[in-house]
Amino acid sequence: MGGQRPELTGPPELFYSEAEAKKYSQSSRYAKIQRELAFRAYELLALPSLDGNDQEEDEPRSLFNPKPCIPSLLLDIGVGSGMCASVLGENNHAWIGLDISVPMLHGSENNYSDASDCSDDSYDKESDNQHQNGDLVLGDMGDGLGFRAGSFDGAISVSALQWLCNADTREASPKLRLRRLFSSLYSTLRIGARAVFQFYPENAAQIEMILNVALKVGFNGGMVVDFPNAPRRKKYFLVLIVGQASLPKGKDDTPLRQIRHRRKKNLKDKAWVLRKKDLRRKRGFEDVPQDTKYTARKRGPRF
Repeated sequence: MGGQRPELTGPPELFYSEAEAKKYSQSSRYAKIQRELAFRAYELLALPSLDGNDQEEDEPRSLFNPKPCIPSLLLDIGVGSGMCASVLGENNHAWIGLDISVPMLHGSENNYSDASDCSDDSYDKESDNQHQNGDLVLGDMGDGLGFRAGSFDGAISVSALQWLCNADTREASPKLRLRRLFSSLYSTLRIGARAVFQFYPENAAQIEMILNVALKVGFNGGMVVDFPNAPRRKKYFLVLIVGQASLPKGKDDTPLRQIRHRRKKNLKDKAWVLRKKDLRRKRGFEDVPQDTKYTARKRGPRF
C-alpha cells in the first residue's frame, strides 16, 4: 500500500466520504483486487459442497467456476461497496453486509440496483437474483454484532479489520473493540463455522494482538499467509474456527528450484574463513595471510 495508511488518517466513517465512496465504486482496479481477495476468503471458509464432501483447501479452483456449495447465510463485515458480497451472491449464498459508512452502503445499493435498471436485451435474471439474496446493515463492528446466536454459517471480511487497531478517540481501546467484535462473532456463528478476515497489518505486534484476542474469546485457528516470499503479493488472512478443525495452507508461487537453492547454505563463507585464520594465528602459525577485501572471494579462472 503506497502512501499513508487510510486507518491512520481518521475514523472510517469520516474517511469514506461520498467522494471517496464514489472513487471506490468506479475504480475497476479496486474492484478486481477486492473480488480476488473476496474469492480467496470465500475459499478459506471451506463451506460444505453439494456432493456431501467437505472442500479441500488445497484444491485449485477458478474464480469463474468455483466448486458448488450448499447455499448458506453468510456475514460480510465491512461490506463497503459490495464487491465482496457479490462473490457470495454469485455462488448462491444469502448474505448480510455490515458497514459503518453510509456513503459506502449507498454505493453498494447502487451497484445492486444496476441489474434492475438494465434494458431487456442485457437483463440477466440470474444476476438480479444474486443481488436480491443480500441485505445491508449500518453499524460499527467495534461495538459488537447485534445478531442472534447461531445465525450465520460463516463470515468474511476484506480490508476492514485493521481499522480496529487504531484509537481514533481517547476513550477508544483497540483491544476492547476487537474483543467486542470477536466475542459477538463467536456467538453468532454456528458450531463448525469459520470466519475469514483479510487485512493489512502494520507490524507483527498488531498481528499478535489480533490473534491473542480472537483465541481468548474461544476461537481456534490462526494466520494463513499467501505468497510469503513475495513482499508485493503477500496477503494475510485470519482464519477463525468455532470448534476443532485444521488450518488451511497459504498459497506460494516460489519455484521448486529456488527452494532447493536456498537450502544449500554456503558453510565456507567469509565469516568461516576469518574464524579459521584467527584460530591459526592464536595457535602460533606465522604464515597466515592478512585479512583484506579479497578474503574468501572466488578467484577467477587461471590462464
